[in-house]
Amino acid sequence: MPQTCKDLSSILDEMRSRSREKQENYDETLTAFCKHLLELKKSMPFVEWRNSVIQSSLTHPLQAFLLQDPFTNRAFYKPRGYAGDAIMMDLLYAGDGSVAAPLEGKETRAGLNLYQSVLKLSTAQSVRNRKDIIAKKLDEIAGKTEKPEVLAVACGHLREAQHSVAFRQGRVGRYIALDSDPLSIKHVHLTLGKKGVTTCEGNVLDLIREGVSFASFDFVYSAGLYDYLDDKVAKRLTEKLFRMVKPGGVLLVANFQPDHLCAAYIEACCDWWLVYRNEPAMKELLKGIPPEEIDQIRIYPDETGSIYFLEVKRNRLKDE
Repeated sequence: MPQTCKDLSSILDEMRSRSREKQENYDETLTAFCKHLLELKKSMPFVEWRNSVIQSSLTHPLQAFLLQDPFTNRAFYKPRGYAGDAIMMDLLYAGDGSVAAPLEGKETRAGLNLYQSVLKLSTAQSVRNRKDIIAKKLDEIAGKTEKPEVLAVACGHLREAQHSVAFRQGRVGRYIALDSDPLSIKHVHLTLGKKGVTTCEGNVLDLIREGVSFASFDFVYSAGLYDYLDDKVAKRLTEKLFRMVKPGGVLLVANFQPDHLCAAYIEACCDWWLVYRNEPAMKELLKGIPPEEIDQIRIYPDETGSIYFLEVKRNRLKDE
């Protein structure tokens, strides 16, 4: 790949040229491609970037190659009507062997090679880190609180529960898994219902308008939902979720930051547009919560620096 690229078309053309080479390993090629896309995105106004993606990228001949990768393919075609569904997350979780890759069995050799390189990208690693960070936080809370009560918002397949030692040992109490996708809810019910997880179908508006109402949890968390919420909705949801936390309990939400490696790739090649937040923007989510009700605020990244976590502990001295 050239060190500098004048426009999106030149980056796409160069990647297409490289894709025609018979490669067993696309690690360096794909990483360089993602970096060049990100550099270009950061060099221009967002509206200009989005227009260039629509005009040049989504219809570029390179797409035929990239769509052989099962992850890029599912993100682009969105079979459930949205990108980032639970199957897509499982495609990334398969990178650490925690789940079997949900492949369809018709992938090409090039597609499988490309998929293996996708799994090694820092953004893919950050999704696995997010799962592990939430599981460890659940274990930490279960180590301090007997049978903690837990709410997972936009739970997907709830893979973090299966990686929690406390959950596997039966040391977690009430565990409610909420998601707007009925297929995800069905999967969690079938796989974890007998292990104590209660499923609930609902979305952000249900929570904000209290069409679905919960209370008194030791741990409330949301892994990927905030990547899709504008600031107004995200702030209102944060306030609502905080109200569901017991005094001494913890609220944890995660959000991708704008400069992660694949930020431009998923837009230019998957037509997948997220809402990104840096550290100050994460703190802004707390604007609707009285400061005296907050005992502690922590904002920290995963080890790749791709995802920020906002962790808020509710004051034990202040109840509703």
